[in-house]
Amino acid sequence: MRLEIIFKHDKLDLPIHYNEIVQGFIYNHISEELAKWLHDEGFAYEKRNFKLFTFSRIMGQFNIDRKDNAIRFTPPSKLIVSSPIERFTQELANEILKCLVRWPHPDDSETQIRIGRAQGTNISNTLKLGSNEVYLEQLNIESSPDFPEAMEIRMLSPVTVYSTLRKADGTPKTYYYSPFESEFSELLEQNLKKKAAILVGEDKVDKYSFTIEPTRVRNNDQKILTYKGFVIKCWMGEYKIKGSPELHRIAYETGLGSKNSQGFGCFEIKPKE
Repeated sequence: MRLEIIFKHDKLDLPIHYNEIVQGFIYNHISEELAKWLHDEGFAYEKRNFKLFTFSRIMGQFNIDRKDNAIRFTPPSKLIVSSPIERFTQELANEILKCLVRWPHPDDSETQIRIGRAQGTNISNTLKLGSNEVYLEQLNIESSPDFPEAMEIRMLSPVTVYSTLRKADGTPKTYYYSPFESEFSELLEQNLKKKAAILVGEDKVDKYSFTIEPTRVRNNDQKILTYKGFVIKCWMGEYKIKGSPELHRIAYETGLGSKNSQGFGCFEIKPKE
């Protein structure tokens, strides 16, 4: 399931590397129990723990202030959050719906709350995104579409694929792959099969397949982001994916590649021309 969250705001100023802020917004709008479990444990498979959710960049018009290392958005702004875990999407939707309002218009006598609230519950009309107060103008809940064996996609947040290698002295080194290296597609397939093993069972995974190739990926689609002090190399752009519809669905709902819950690997399906 996928949530499309549309914000209105007087001001939305964020640091250029704002993934941690959006991740915090998500964790703050699900139950403390679920947030702690996802953060500390998640869905274990082999030696990895998967959160099984992803989110897009904040979308909308913006200006970048290089001097202040900030990005300033012009309303409205949009965020996509996606997960196959029903409890996660339901909790997130229910919590933020409490703040759904009609954005004040000069002709309005007052801002009207459009969603009923439980009796005796104190609910603010605003949400916090970093240090900014934003209004929730609209929330759309979208089910996953049907997936063909081949389709074209556009990244809504950059995809990252990496291996941990060893230097000659034995110290670890992280190597990030580009979409033009064969390992990029191979590692994405391996990652998706691990997620599939969690969601549908290991016995079905062997018959699944997945490949990806860049169709419109330019040099400036490579992004170098920081998250909690760590440098992450990743890629935007457009791609063609082929393979099992089951893996396409899992990729759509959980994200492509690694670090999905940190805001990587969310994509949209390009409409057929």
